[in-house]
Parts: sequence; C-alpha cells; structure tokens
Amino acid sequence: MGNVIGNGKVLIAVLALAVAGTGWVGAANGADKAAGEGQTPAAHAPGLSASHGLSPGEENGDDTSNCPDRIVDCKPPRMPWYVRSEAVALRRDANHDVGFAALNGEVALSSVYLDYPFQLGPRVLIGRTINDCYQIEGSYFNVAQSDDTVTVRDSQWRLLSAFTNYLPPFTPETEFRRNVTDNSLMSIRGLSYLQSGELNLRQAISMPPGRMAASFLVGARYMAIREGFEYLSLSKAVPADGPVLDPGGNIDHYVYPALGPTASFARVDTGNELLGCQLGAMIEFFKEDGWWVNFEVKGAIFNNHATLDTTFSQVDVTTAAQHDFPTSHTARNTTAFMGDLALTVVYRWGPRASARFGYQAMWIDRVALAADNFNTDMSLLTQGPQLHTNANVVYHGPFAGLELAW
Repeated sequence: MGNVIGNGKVLIAVLALAVAGTGWVGAANGADKAAGEGQTPAAHAPGLSASHGLSPGEENGDDTSNCPDRIVDCKPPRMPWYVRSEAVALRRDANHDVGFAALNGEVALSSVYLDYPFQLGPRVLIGRTINDCYQIEGSYFNVAQSDDTVTVRDSQWRLLSAFTNYLPPFTPETEFRRNVTDNSLMSIRGLSYLQSGELNLRQAISMPPGRMAASFLVGARYMAIREGFEYLSLSKAVPADGPVLDPGGNIDHYVYPALGPTASFARVDTGNELLGCQLGAMIEFFKEDGWWVNFEVKGAIFNNHATLDTTFSQVDVTTAAQHDFPTSHTARNTTAFMGDLALTVVYRWGPRASARFGYQAMWIDRVALAADNFNTDMSLLTQGPQLHTNANVVYHGPFAGLELAW
C-alpha cells in the first residue's frame, strides 16, 4: 500500500502541474487572441463550475444552463454569489501495523484491527464572482470523531505484551516489565478527528467552444488532524523474586517484591496543525439534459506543527494503590504534503440551483499518528517519548448537497 500511495503522490503532483501550466498558457493565449480580434478576454473565459454565474447565452436572456443542442458553446453559468452546502462521509485509512499482544506465538492485537468507519460532517462553500475571469471561494468542513475499541481476553493469563517483546519475564530487568506480562485482558482504543478550511482564487482557463470548461486555483489551506490512542491491560499477580539473605542464611527481603494483579493504562495524543498553500485545477464536462461531470485535483504543501502527549499509570488491583508516571509533551515543526481528488456529478435545474453528489479522496503524508507514536520501550514511554511524523493517512468517502446562486 505504501508504494501505491507513493506513486499516487507523484501522479497527483504531475497532473496538477501539467493542468496548471496549460491553464496559465491557455488563458494568456486566449487574452492575446481576444485583444487581436477586438474582443475582451471574458469572451474566451465563459465559465467555471455549476451555478457559478451567467454564461454568455444567459447574459443575452437565454437559459443555457442545460445546454440544449442548439447552443454550440456550452458553459456553466456564472452568478455574482453562490453558496454550497453538502454532507460528507469520510473514512480514515492508515498504512501502519503496530502490534500490542500475542497469544501462542501469533499476534492477537494490532492497530490494524481498529476500524474507523465513515463519519458524517458538514461542508460549506461561499463564493463571489469578481469578474468574467476570477472568482474567490472560501470553504470549511469537519467530520465527527471516529472512535473504536478492540479487546482480547484469555482466562489462562497467556496474553503476552509488546512491552516485553512478547516474551515471558524469565529474567525481569525492571519492575515495569514484571507486571505487564501474562495478561488476561488487553484492549486498545483509537480516536481520530479531521477538519479543513480553504481560501482560494479561481481563474477560468480559455477553452475552445464546446462541452468542456476548466479552471485553475491557487490559495491557502488549513487542516487539523488530531488523534488519540489508549492501551489497557490486566496482568496476573507476580510472586516475589530476587531473595536477599541475611547472615544466618534466611531470606531478609526480595529485590522484586510480590505484586498483585496490575492494571496498566497508557494514552497517547497527537496533533497536526497544518497550514500552507495549494494549487489545483478543475475540468467540467457537460453530458446532457442538465447533467455535468466535474473532476478536481489539488496539491498542497504545509508546515505541520506536530505535538505528542503521553500518560502512563499502573494500579494494583488488590490494594488499589496507583502509580502515575510523569506526563510528557513533545512538539516540532515539519513539512507535510497533501493530494486531494474529487469526482462530482452535477444536475442543474437552472442557473440558480443545482444538486451535487460525488466521491472525494485526500492523502496526507508526513503526519504524526497516535498508534505509531505508542512506544513499547517503557523507559521511553515513561521518561520521554520520541515524536514520529513519517506516517501517511487517507481520508475518502462520498458527499452530496445543493448549491444556490444569485
């Protein structure tokens, strides 16, 4: 999957640059040609996207939103203002596999077992037509927090922990490792939240008369990816070990005192605050009877302010004595990348109203994910974790909504 995602990144970047370059050159050539013929460049930049404004035919009083056959140059309408309201359902997929428990030599609990189902959220876009060639658009969306828990049990206390590399504690090195093995219960929980905001300037690309329109955009984008990961285990009682004898040869004390059943709990929270610039392009193709098909691609580069917070505690189930280890916080800035693809089917009742539905996929690279930052080295987990920002994640899903223009 990593190779597929990497190849997808290259394809998205090449496609975006190619379409962008074509757009700027085409727009410039169209403007020069229009000036040479005594026309304005507006005549060669007739439209952008569904319900965005008036097409040339509509400026003369004709309704060309459905592009009847008698209209040779079919372009989307352009209105001074347009508002789009959609419902989005996105699913999170990450390319990682972190193990946490083993039974009989096989991994019994891993981060891949966590399921992040489709989560609903709103998306709103507000646009303003500046002139025949330019429009400015602002949009925002978020999706509800994903939350999933996976638990494994074994009544014979045979679940081995990743804290000990799935090995029994034959020679315990620290008290930490003595009471995290031989478990009857192990559980993990994953949480994820996503939001995004954009501000873009869109320019029409000069196109020959026909059924196709295109545009290029440049703008700023903000994204927030926040995740949480929790680990819980219940380990069996551990007898005393490491006796120390007194001068008479009797046991004076133990290096490792006896421990009752122990519950261990750890939580890792990561944050990614991404702010940067993006380029994109959109192609719109008229099908028939008011139906349009749009394809849009965007590529962004961000400064990612990544953060990591960890907590770890253990409780003796018999005595209820709790040991809380110091919490830790780590942060740093890195560079992150994103590719955003959307395929949309549009049906327009007229120049002022349209329905939209489609599918979107966003790929974000070099971010901090919570499960990837859960460290099974207990000294690092409790004394100072390392922040890893080399993960990638994909959000994808359908959307549907309405657009009104005036």
